Amino acid sequence: MASTMALYNLLNLITLPTLKELNDDYATVNTNYKSLLPNLFNKNYDKYQPPNVPIEINTYLLVDHIESVNEKTQTMVFQATLLLKWTDKRLSWEPKDYGNLRTLALSSLEMYRLWIPPVHIKSVVLMTQPLMQYHNTEFILTSTGEIFVSVGISITSDCTFDFNNYPYDNQTCTIVMFSPMYNAEKLIFSANPAIYRRESFFGNQQNNMTKTSSFELFDFKAERFYHSPLQERPTKERTSARMNDFFMSTVIRYELVLKRHPGNYIALVALPLFCSSIMTYIGALVVNPTVSILWLVACLALQILNYTRMTEKLPPNYTTTPFCAKMSGFLFVQTFVLILFRLFMTYEYKLHETNSAKLTQLRRIEFITMIVLGIQQVVNFYLILM
Repeated sequence: MASTMALYNLLNLITLPTLKELNDDYATVNTNYKSLLPNLFNKNYDKYQPPNVPIEINTYLLVDHIESVNEKTQTMVFQATLLLKWTDKRLSWEPKDYGNLRTLALSSLEMYRLWIPPVHIKSVVLMTQPLMQYHNTEFILTSTGEIFVSVGISITSDCTFDFNNYPYDNQTCTIVMFSPMYNAEKLIFSANPAIYRRESFFGNQQNNMTKTSSFELFDFKAERFYHSPLQERPTKERTSARMNDFFMSTVIRYELVLKRHPGNYIALVALPLFCSSIMTYIGALVVNPTVSILWLVACLALQILNYTRMTEKLPPNYTTTPFCAKMSGFLFVQTFVLILFRLFMTYEYKLHETNSAKLTQLRRIEFITMIVLGIQQVVNFYLILM
């Protein structure tokens, strides 16, 4: 077996092309490339006119990296690769006439010789220039006239934040792609736009690029709509009224759903809240009334500090008070009531220190109270941390 593999490797080595053959092949391809370009972009080619109407643009958006999510401004910044495809039959050729050359990789300087669809993305930062620039765009041209474009873009997306389910909330961010220079009679986006995230192609690696410390990309979708100022709202189907054709255009709406990581909430909010609940319970268990009251007063001060710190960590502009804030308020009231309870029980003990029956009754009340508080700690653990 080893000798067979060695012979196979030797044959592969012998049959490798020589350096001269490689140089000749490269020179042949380069010659065909240089002779093809003038024939494609001749004086009859008008880069200012679309190849046919309506021209259909296929779109694919690949979300590469989420840089940041700002809950105060309700925006998301992310890097993406926009893939576009359309057909320009004016740029087709016969491969046999050019050494079976079937594809051309156009340089960034040659892109300005092409007709390029004026595609824009509407986001928080409205781009006033076309997306495709020499520094961020790569072109592939095939012999059938198909043009494949890859555009690297940075987008600041507008988001609609809803904190009702905090910290297990999902937030939605949207962007819209459109072509302001052409109506639906001249240019339409394909009916099936697509959106993917980086991990769909490169696997869910440890360095997940579509995840931040607080959020990760949970769901996404892309839809095409027909839009006209004569319509009340965009529609997925084209209207049959011919009077709208001049004003009708197509847009692509991308929707990205972000899911919050509860890890920060557990570490910075839930655990301190549950610990303050446990400390209050321990303070209530202390036999010495003076020590117990002082302990509960310290817990009260700690809860005030914890609540102040918690409000700094909570998302801004929430319309419904999050559960953790409600629980913090409940624990504060409970601690205050326990202090009053301890003062009352201390007074009762001193008042009836010679009445054994009354003392037994007071101890029974304390025992039942401690049992109820113990059960409450189990419930608190489930409500706060689960």
